[in-house]
This record gives sequence, C-alpha cells and structure tokens, in this order.
Amino acid sequence: MSYFKHGINRAVILLALLSFIMGSLLFLLYLVTQSSLLIAFGILFVFLSAGSNFIFLLILLMNMIVYYKNFQEHFTAMMILLINVPILGLYLFYITTF
Repeated sequence: MSYFKHGINRAVILLALLSFIMGSLLFLLYLVTQSSLLIAFGILFVFLSAGSNFIFLLILLMNMIVYYKNFQEHFTAMMILLINVPILGLYLFYITTF
C-alpha cells in the first residue's frame, strides 16, 4: 500500500477491503444456511456500509479538489471503493434469482 501517500486513501482502501470481506462472508453464510436472519443482517450491513462509503467518497472528492496534484492516487482509491457496488449487485442478483 505504499502507493497511497495520503492517510485518507489508505483508510478508504481498508474500508473497501473490510466491506468486501464482511459482505462476502454474509453472502457465503447465507448460501450455506439459507437463513432469513442473515438477510436481515445483510440488509443492515448494506445500509451501514453504503452510508460510510458515501461519506468517504465525499471526503475523497474534496481531497481531489484540494490536493489536485495527487489526482491519480485519489481517483484510484475512489475506484477501489466503488468496485464494491457491482459486487453487491451480483450478490443481490444471485440471492433474488436462485
């Protein structure tokens, strides 16, 4: 992670990684157990994760404006944070389809 010089970018990468791991664990547990309780936890997790990701996304946008010389670093962190959105879509598609 030495590519990211700004502390906020390192925090965003950590948040994205933790969101992905927690979401994947909930998804896999649901596939194994088919428990409706996990659906409730999953919905709660999605709302909490979306809220925190949105806040960090706004902070990254402000950092892109203030520290425009490091635009590529901030943009990369933003894309890593946003990659969880299509993954969530795939998980939801699978749960609702099968």
